[in-house]
Amino acid sequence: MSKVKSKLPPLYHHFLPDLIEEDVPEETWASCHTCTLCQSAQSPYVNTKCCAYFPSLYNYLIGGILQDTRPEMAEGKKRMKALIAAGVGVTPYGIVSPDWHTQEYRRVDNKSIQLQAELDPLLCPLYKSGTCTIWDYRGNLCSTYHCVSNAAVWGKKYWKTVNTYLKTVEHHLGNYALSSIGFNEKNLLKKHLKKYSLEFGKKKPMSGNDNELWGEWINRKEELYVACYEYVMNLTQDSFDELIGEKHAKLITEMSSALVGFRENQIPEFLKWHPDVCLDRNTDGLVIVCLKEEKVEISPIVFNYLKKMDGTIPSKKIVDYGFEILLNLSHQMLDLYQKDMLRKF
Repeated sequence: MSKVKSKLPPLYHHFLPDLIEEDVPEETWASCHTCTLCQSAQSPYVNTKCCAYFPSLYNYLIGGILQDTRPEMAEGKKRMKALIAAGVGVTPYGIVSPDWHTQEYRRVDNKSIQLQAELDPLLCPLYKSGTCTIWDYRGNLCSTYHCVSNAAVWGKKYWKTVNTYLKTVEHHLGNYALSSIGFNEKNLLKKHLKKYSLEFGKKKPMSGNDNELWGEWINRKEELYVACYEYVMNLTQDSFDELIGEKHAKLITEMSSALVGFRENQIPEFLKWHPDVCLDRNTDGLVIVCLKEEKVEISPIVFNYLKKMDGTIPSKKIVDYGFEILLNLSHQMLDLYQKDMLRKF
């Protein structure tokens, strides 16, 4: 087990609620260092991992990067300064992906099969040599995304609630920071930053050109971001609770409920088929796994991997085998385990 807060950027630790001190199962099946998507040298994700994505980053997160003097942040700071200087998608609210990237990402993401030639150009501009250069100031999705979970759908459900919580937190903190430095309140974002296209000449949450958007900060963009960070860092837990408002309690309840399911539905390290399981095939060629009154239909490809579960091969290893052809076996594995067809060994 690890703490929820270990999954979140450190700047939140001093004012987020006690829930972040809760124990959360370690996601050993999916980590940035041992990428599940890169089990094969032929994987289209070998150069990008899951980072063929341009993250939206709120103003105070950018400010955190810019003010951080640690040597390990030098590369991330350099890259962030370059993005700000380029100006595309750069606003007082934060930075979002260029329109071309958003459109291409959606096109590729909607395909059933992704190609390396399509994914490589979508690589996050803050990614270098297999790691994130701004990890301590990452956004909501980069904190919560797991391509596979030890608890399959239950893990996905939990991380989705955490992501929803973080998006709400980011939205409120970004607006709070701008309001604190004297930004016109009528121009504060009504929705999460990612909902907008902020390239100049495109649809924006406020009308006008670059000068109207930035006002007195037009030549002090980095200074604005750092000021936003400083205001957020001075928040107390009480002032944070007041800022988030009535949604806060609801979001915390949803996370707490999902955490229970995440803890209670972990796939065991070793699984073995129930000795009374019987197999059949239907007219579509699917494998029918039967035990008492339960029946599960499985594709032959999936079953070819799952049939290896004899109690000697770790469940994670079986999942890794599947990801050699980008096949996620965890959901089927959990379903069979919950129906007692696969048993803890």
